[in-house]
Amino acid sequence: MLGTQIGVSLFKVIWKSFGIFIRRKIDPATAEHHRRVYWGSKKPELRGQSVVKPGHLLIDCTVFKEKSLKEIYQKIEELIHCFLCFIKHMVTLYKHSKLCSECGGRHHTSLHFNTSNSDLQLPVMNALFSLAENYPYRPKVLLSTITVLKHDASGHYHEARALLVGGNQCSFMTEHCDPENIIRRIQFPGNVIWTFGGKKPVEMENWLKITLYVSLFACFRDFRPVDSFYTSYLTSPAVNFTSEQVSREIYPINSYATTSLVVIMFLITDYLLYKPIVMLDAFSSIIMFLLVLEPVTLFKSKISMVFLGLTSASELAYTSYAYAKITDRKLYQKMTGVIRGSNLLGKCVSSTFSQIAISYMHLDYSLLVYLSLMGSIMAFVVTFFFPSVHSSVYFYPESPISATKHKNYKTIDDKSHKVATKLYFEKKSPTPVRVVLNQLFLELRDVCNNPYLLKYGIWFGFATGIYFQVLTYNDVLYLKLNNEDPVNNKLYNGGVDAIAFITGSFSSYYIGFLKVEWQSASNMFFFIGSLLCCTSLCVCYYTSSLNLVYIMYIIYCFIFQSMNVVARSETAKHLKHESFAFIFGVAYFISLVISSALTYLFVQGTIYAMPVNVQFLFYGLINGGLALWYLFSILISK
Repeated sequence: MLGTQIGVSLFKVIWKSFGIFIRRKIDPATAEHHRRVYWGSKKPELRGQSVVKPGHLLIDCTVFKEKSLKEIYQKIEELIHCFLCFIKHMVTLYKHSKLCSECGGRHHTSLHFNTSNSDLQLPVMNALFSLAENYPYRPKVLLSTITVLKHDASGHYHEARALLVGGNQCSFMTEHCDPENIIRRIQFPGNVIWTFGGKKPVEMENWLKITLYVSLFACFRDFRPVDSFYTSYLTSPAVNFTSEQVSREIYPINSYATTSLVVIMFLITDYLLYKPIVMLDAFSSIIMFLLVLEPVTLFKSKISMVFLGLTSASELAYTSYAYAKITDRKLYQKMTGVIRGSNLLGKCVSSTFSQIAISYMHLDYSLLVYLSLMGSIMAFVVTFFFPSVHSSVYFYPESPISATKHKNYKTIDDKSHKVATKLYFEKKSPTPVRVVLNQLFLELRDVCNNPYLLKYGIWFGFATGIYFQVLTYNDVLYLKLNNEDPVNNKLYNGGVDAIAFITGSFSSYYIGFLKVEWQSASNMFFFIGSLLCCTSLCVCYYTSSLNLVYIMYIIYCFIFQSMNVVARSETAKHLKHESFAFIFGVAYFISLVISSALTYLFVQGTIYAMPVNVQFLFYGLINGGLALWYLFSILISK
C-alpha cells in the first residue's frame, strides 16, 4: 500500500515536470506563470534588483506594501511582471479570473489609483511608440464620439453615434488618463455611420436608391420614339404641314416657351421641394403627346410646343432633386454620369425602336406618338416612388437646435442617468421672399466672382444653347439633303440618334467614374472638345452627303455629352451652398436665351434668314470661339 502511494506521488511529480517542460517549449510566458518568482530572484536578468530579503512572495512583502504606487509601478514595469499577480508574464497571455475590486481594471486592487497611498502621476506617453512598450497590459481605450442625427432616404432623421477621430495611437486615450471618471463612458450602440477605412453605409444606401429612382425616371422620360421623325410626322400626309411651317411657325414656340418658363421653374423648384416639379415635368409631356394625336391642327401643334417648353423648363428639377437628396459631394461626378447615361440610354432605345419600326416594320408615324405617350406615363408613375425632400436651402432650411434630455446610458462603470446634450433639427417656417431673393443674389455673385465656376457657366450657356439648336433643326437638315438626293441620301434618323445617344451614354458613364484633377486639366479638355465640336458642325455645311452629316452629328453628341458631365459635376461640387436648382437654372436660362435669340434673328429671319446648312456653320464657329477662349486660358495659366 505504501509502495503504491509512493509510486503514484512519483508519477505525479514526473508528469508535472513533463508538463512544465512541454509548456515552456510551447508557451514560455504561460509556463512562467506557474513558477514562484521572488523579488530577490537570483536569475541573471533580475540580479541586483532586490529591495527585500529573498525567500518570500512579493505580494506578502511588508516592504513592498510600504512603497508608493509610483515606485511599485516602476519596479513592476522594470521586471516585466503582471500587474495582477506580480508574476513575470504578459497580462494578455494569461486569463485571470479576478480583477480590481474597485474599478474592474486589469490590475491588483492594491494598485488602484484611488487608494490612500496613491501619489502616482501618470506619464504622458509618446503616441509614436506602442502602448505595449509602456504598459505590459492592454488598458481600455476611450474613443471620442458624438451623438448625431442622420437623415435616411425618406428624409427622416435618426440618432446615430459617430466617431470623431481615428482609432490610432495619435488620437486615443486610456482610462488611466481619467482616474476620477470625469469623462462619461457609454457602450457603443453599434449604429455606425462612419467607419475608419470603410464607407458610410447609410449614405451609400441613400446614394444608390436615389440614383436608381432618378435614372429610371430619366430613362422613361426620354423614351420618345417620335422625336427622331417628328418633322417627318408633321409633314406626312396624315398631318400635312409644310417644312416652312414646321421650322418657322411651330418649332420657335418651343424655344420661346422654354425660355419664359424656365425662370419660373428654377425660382419655385426650391420652394416646392423639387418633387412636384419633377412630377410636372412628366405630366406636361403627357399633355404634349395627347395634343399631337390625330387629328392634328396647327393650333394644337403650337399648344403642344408650349407644353414641350414646360417639360424642357422642368428638366433640371430631377437632377437638382438628386443633388439635394445626396449630401456627399464626392459622389456627384458618379451620380451625374449614371443619371446622364440613363437619360441618353432612354433616347438610344427609343431611337433604335423608331428606326426599326419605320425602316423594317413600315409602321405609321402616329404609332410612334402613342409609344412616346406610354414612356411619359411610365415616367410619371416612377415619380410617386421618389422620397420627398423635407428641406431646402432657401425657403425651408433646417437649423440645429440644442436640447438637454435625461437618458439612461449603460456605462462601463455601471453609472446611469447621465445628462446628455444632443442636436436635433427643426424645420423652420418658410423664409420671406425678400430674404430669399437677397440670398439668391449673393449666391449668384459668389459664382460670378469664382473664375472656376464662371468658366463652366459660360461654356454651359453657349454650348448648350447651340446643342438645343442642333437637336431641333437636325431633322430639317436631314430632310433637305434627302430631298436633294433621295437615292444616295436615305433617312436613318432613328439609327443615327441611337448611335449618338448610346455613345454619349457610355462617355457620360465613363467620365462619371474617371478620376481626374479637373481643376488643372479642364481647360485642355474643353479646348479639345470645343475644337472637335466646331469641326464636326462646320463639315455639315460643306458636304452634301447625308451619311457624312450623320457621322459628324454622332461625333458632336459624343463630345458634348462628355463635356456636359464634367461641367455639371464640377459646378455642383464647388458650390458654396446647395443651390443646385438656382445655379443650374440660371445657366439653363442663359442657354435658352441664346437659343431663342438665334431662332428669332437667324431662323425666323428677323435680321437674316439663314438656310439650315448655313446655320450649322454658324453654330460651329461659335464653338470655335469657345475653343479659342480656352486656349487663351491655357496660355495665361502658364
